Order: sequence, then structure tokens, then C-alpha cells
Amino acid sequence: MRFCFVDRDSAHSIWSLIDKIAQSLIENDHKVIYCILREEGSTHTRSYPDGVEIKYIEVPRKKNILFLLIAIIRFTRIFKKIVSCIDVLHTNFAYPGVFAKYIASKHNVKVITTHHEIYSSMNFYWRIMVRLTQKMTDAGVYISDQVCESFKPLHNLPRREITIKNGVDISYLSTFWPDSSVSNDKYRVVCPGRLVPEKGQQYLLDAWPAVLLKYPTAQLYIIGSGTNKAYLQDRAKALGIIANTHFTGWLPKEDTLKLMSTADTCVIPSDGTQEGFGLVVAEVMAMKVPLVCSDIPVFREIAQDTAIFFTKCNSIALSKELINTINIENNVKNRTDAAFTRVNTCFDEKIMVNNYLELYNNLLDKNEGRRELI
Repeated sequence: MRFCFVDRDSAHSIWSLIDKIAQSLIENDHKVIYCILREEGSTHTRSYPDGVEIKYIEVPRKKNILFLLIAIIRFTRIFKKIVSCIDVLHTNFAYPGVFAKYIASKHNVKVITTHHEIYSSMNFYWRIMVRLTQKMTDAGVYISDQVCESFKPLHNLPRREITIKNGVDISYLSTFWPDSSVSNDKYRVVCPGRLVPEKGQQYLLDAWPAVLLKYPTAQLYIIGSGTNKAYLQDRAKALGIIANTHFTGWLPKEDTLKLMSTADTCVIPSDGTQEGFGLVVAEVMAMKVPLVCSDIPVFREIAQDTAIFFTKCNSIALSKELINTINIENNVKNRTDAAFTRVNTCFDEKIMVNNYLELYNNLLDKNEGRRELI
């Protein structure tokens, strides 16, 4: 069987999940193609699993609607040549997924779409296109109960709907468990994530002066890049906390995990408008690092009572929880052990991969002599 996965090259978290599925497909003698939309000038680089065929589709950078239209035309023209030689198309984000689905619907191709986004977080035009292409979908997959609920207006449009929750590499992440024999001489908080308003780093910065008032040597590390970087740096300067705040920029995955493993606390302050799952929450749990995160439904769904929650978009509440976390260090191990048990039971990537392989099997027409995947 020939499987094609489609997304943008900047969707690092999505490709890391796809990699695990692709590896299992290749091990079972199936062909895997990555169709990657790459904007001109992109500097994103990553390695891919052995045996995957990579097809880049270069498009103009989205400067305005005209450039977007040119990108869509170029993508569809090239993808038409690819779709004729595949059996299964698996899309993720709406752009470019909806256009790939439309083309695949004209061929004898099974179409699966994994929805990672909260439906209301997409702009009006993408919501229209998602709705129009849902009927072209053989299976709609939701990565969390919250995403599934958000797509309620579109339920019953795909031929099949299922929730398959994201998974993380437990065995790999456990190699980053904190070394109990090493302790930081200064309290260290790490916050990983794209630097965009929805990720909430501004609330963490606003909370930091109160933490420094009580613990003057505390250090804050903000990992990531994005459109909000300059604003956040200016905010840190205005608050007088820049000496205790470190903007690392984008880091490779391994370097990010190494820095997270040194944290006394990891903070995930998202406002919830775009969080379909929160893969980093599961990663922190698997690494046995204490977690403080905003009290939004999907984070509750993942962490339950193993994290410390604060009222979203509330820097005062966040500062109080950070200070409380420092004061109750003797309870940390029980909480992190419980977090690891939960993620190991519910969010192991092996569970996710097996669920996708089972879905592929159920969708493919075995009466046509097509081999089962597992």
C-alpha cells in the first residue's frame, strides 16, 4: 500500500507524530510519501525516517491573499501528479490539507484527516473549506475530547469519526528524567512554546517580578521563536526582569528537552484558544518535571490532578502558584510520579500508532486483495 502524509514543513510537532506512524508502515513493507508544503525562504530543517520518500512543494511565502492564491494553485498543480500513485491520503492542518483532500476525492484514494485544531480557532474562510471537504473524508480523527467537541457542528459529515489521542515516546523522554543528585543553585523555570500571544508567555513575564521579589536569584528560560518575540523581550525590559529572563530562541528538539529536564518547574501558560492537545504537557509529564499550566479543559483532560493549575490569563494567580511550588518541594515527587504513570498509561505513542494502523485496516477494502497493515 502507498500512504501519503501532507502538511507544512513548519508543523514540527505534527511531523514528529507522523514519523512514528510512518516507521510502523515501512516496517510492514508499505510505501510512505511525505508531501511537504514549503514556503520560499523557509529555514526549517529536520531529519526523516529511513525509507520515507520526500516530495517538497515549494510555494511563495504568504505575504497576502494574492500570494496565498498562487501558493494554492502551485500546490494543487503538483499534488495532482502525486495523488495518482497513492492509496491512502492522510492530512492534518486545514492548509494545505483541504486542497489535497479535494484532489484525492477525484481519485480512488482513501482520505483520513486528523484534526489538531479547535474548530473555532480557525478563521472564517478555513472553517468554510473544512466544512466543504468533510464529506470527502473517509475518517475524521480528533486528537482530544476537546477537539471532538469543538467540531460538533460538523459531526456526521465524515464517513467515520474517531478520537485518537496523541502519544509521546515514553522510553526516549524517560532518558531526560531529572538527576536527583544534581540540584540547581538557583530556582529555574522553563517555558517552551511558539512565541505567539495564544501561548501566554506574556502572563508568565508579568508574574515573574512577584517571584523575584521572594526569590531574587530565580531564572526564567523561554524557549521558542515567533512573531511575539520582540514584544516579549521589550516587556521583560520594561518589567526590569531581563537579567533573570533568558530567551533562547528556537532550539533543536533534543536541546529543548535537555533544558526542560533541568527545570525546577515547567510552565505552560496557553490561553486555550488554539490548544487542541498540548503535546508539551504530555512530554513534561513523561520527563517527571513538575508542571504548572493554565486551567483550560484540554490540559485538565491530559494531566488531570498531576499538574498545578492556575486561572488562565491571570499573572497574579500564576505568580502565587509558582511561589507555592517552591514552598512545597517535598510533595513534588509524588506528583511527578503520578504524572508519569498517567502519561505512560494513556499517552504512549505505541497506543496512538496501533490505533491509526487499526483505522487504516478498517478503511481499506480487503475484498480487493489489499494486505492488512497489522
